[in-house]
Amino acid sequence: MPLAPYKPNPDVEVWRLAANALCEYACGYAEGRSKIDPVYREVTENRDGPSAEARAKYSSCADLGWWMLDRIGLRRPWTNRASRGTFQWGRNVSDFTGCPIAHAPKVMPEAGDILEIWSAADTHDAHVCVVLDGNRIANYGAAGMSAKVEGGAKIGGTLVARDGAWFVGSRRVQRVIRLADVVPLLSEPPDLSGAQLSGEVLDSLAAKWPDAEEKPNA
Repeated sequence: MPLAPYKPNPDVEVWRLAANALCEYACGYAEGRSKIDPVYREVTENRDGPSAEARAKYSSCADLGWWMLDRIGLRRPWTNRASRGTFQWGRNVSDFTGCPIAHAPKVMPEAGDILEIWSAADTHDAHVCVVLDGNRIANYGAAGMSAKVEGGAKIGGTLVARDGAWFVGSRRVQRVIRLADVVPLLSEPPDLSGAQLSGEVLDSLAAKWPDAEEKPNA
């Protein structure tokens, strides 16, 4: 008898816990991660290096969001992951190209939502990041397109409401992939390896137990 199709838990709030924990792990908690950190390399699929020249030419900021969506079980041709055969150069930042659920924000983004932010007219300051609980921001490519090994990932910045819009620092939130729109599209059980979550949350998401791992540098 064939297995029944996977049906994700419809409670978006429990998925926010999972997304939050995954992104904290990916960013190395308060310590951050360098570009040669094994977890950073997993998230960026080794595109941000290994040479200094390659690091200087690659923008990794959107890798975090796509990785998180892949880890929670999203499988769509418009997700940007080489491991799924769907990665396309140039899709990581520019307008979430090809993503049908990316829209201008109508309500304040919440934990697990992926943001595209910019304020310059020519969008040269465009950045992609993920909202965490407490409106904190998880960032990849924290040092920008830099040859340096340092500044790979960090948690820094806060989402704030101002003048009828939402901002991270001086950059306005232009487009958002809402976790609430993602959850109904999930088609596989999540892989929450590395994330620090309670057994109740894991059970509610039909997730496998994460690897036994302490916080980096704890």
